[in-house]
Amino acid sequence: MRIHNLNLTISTVAAAVVSVVFVRDISRIWILPLTFVVCVAGLFLLFWIAVLLFASAADKHREYDKSSRFYLKMINIIYDSVCSVLRVRLHVSGLEKVPDGTFFIVSNHKSSIDNMCQSYVLRSHNISYISKPENFRIPFAGNMMNRCRYLPIDRDNPRKALTTIKKAIDMIKSDDMSIGLFPEGHRITDETVGKFSDGTFIISRECQRPTVISSISGSDKLKSNFPFKPTDIYIDIIDVLPFDKARSMRSNAISEYAHSLIYAKITERTENSTSE
Repeated sequence: MRIHNLNLTISTVAAAVVSVVFVRDISRIWILPLTFVVCVAGLFLLFWIAVLLFASAADKHREYDKSSRFYLKMINIIYDSVCSVLRVRLHVSGLEKVPDGTFFIVSNHKSSIDNMCQSYVLRSHNISYISKPENFRIPFAGNMMNRCRYLPIDRDNPRKALTTIKKAIDMIKSDDMSIGLFPEGHRITDETVGKFSDGTFIISRECQRPTVISSISGSDKLKSNFPFKPTDIYIDIIDVLPFDKARSMRSNAISEYAHSLIYAKITERTENSTSE
């Protein structure tokens, strides 16, 4: 059960119990909605206090060599909660294509919420993301990211970037974590797909596992929709490139292949939304 549904369920039951005990006549009916609101607010507050406590227990500066299923589950609960608060409605296609075991997954990048949505949709898999170093400096969030073995990449320093790529390859090959990457390197907020960084597809050629090609549409509308309108975000698993095929291709060829598929799917989604 999603965390906000659990919150509402507990609050509704609490309100019902209180009403049975204390509401003796119609003049005291106000107790029922008051109890519900207090419970919702209280449980919401307790949840985030617990999140901050567990996040602070994770060391932002330590390099962890094993994943934590507890923290991975927690970070997806957080992502689910954020999506609920932001009124995100997730639509997923192609989920049956995702392979068992670890993999490398690439997607276009529209919004800062993209990895949250994708991670939650693929929550049955252990996925860490390659992210810009600034994100690791965010209080508490940086702790959680580091504990879930997210990897910072310095795109301005090729040597450091290569070190990150090698770590990602090792994590996938060891069957410990799948790795997610947005090869555009930054958010593209219009209806196109930006140029991919070909070098990051070394991971596809060396990780000995499949490469999942995915697209994300609609997340760029969140800023203009919230809080008055819900935002429909579409996550499409387009294709899975087997490792045997990837290792016979150059990195730039894999990049072009992934880009063409994602561009076609984004164009299709844009045309469909326009016609509606």
